Amino acid sequence: MKNTCLLIFALALLILGCGKEDLSIDPKKDILGKWEVVEPVSYPGSYEEYLRDSVLYIYNSENDFFYSTYWFNDSLLYKKDIYIDGITNDTILIDIRKYKYDFIDYNTLRLDIQRPALIPRHIYKRIN
Repeated sequence: MKNTCLLIFALALLILGCGKEDLSIDPKKDILGKWEVVEPVSYPGSYEEYLRDSVLYIYNSENDFFYSTYWFNDSLLYKKDIYIDGITNDTILIDIRKYKYDFIDYNTLRLDIQRPALIPRHIYKRIN
C-alpha cells in the first residue's frame, strides 16, 4: 500500500512538472526576424520579416515585396499597410489590423486577427 501511494504521488509530480514551459518573452525583441505562415498553408517562398525599427517587409517571393509597419500595445500586435496609387501617388487606403499574439515557443507564433475574417488564425514558424 505504501509503495502504491508513493508511486501515485511520484506520477502526479511528474505529470504536473511536465506542463507547458513558462516562456520569458519580450515580444519587441523576440518577433525580430523572418517568419513563414505554416497554418493555413501559404504561398511557397512567402514570408514576413520584422525589423527593429518597426518596419515589416512582406515578401510574396524573393523579388516581390512591400513594406508595412508594426507595433505592440498590451497583448495586441498592430500591422499598418498604406496603399498608394501607382499613377497619381495618392494614398488609396490605410489598413490597420490588430492581432492577439501568443508565442507558443521561441520559434512558433500564433496570431488571431481581432475582426471578422475568413481565416482568423495564422501560425508562423521562424525561418532564420
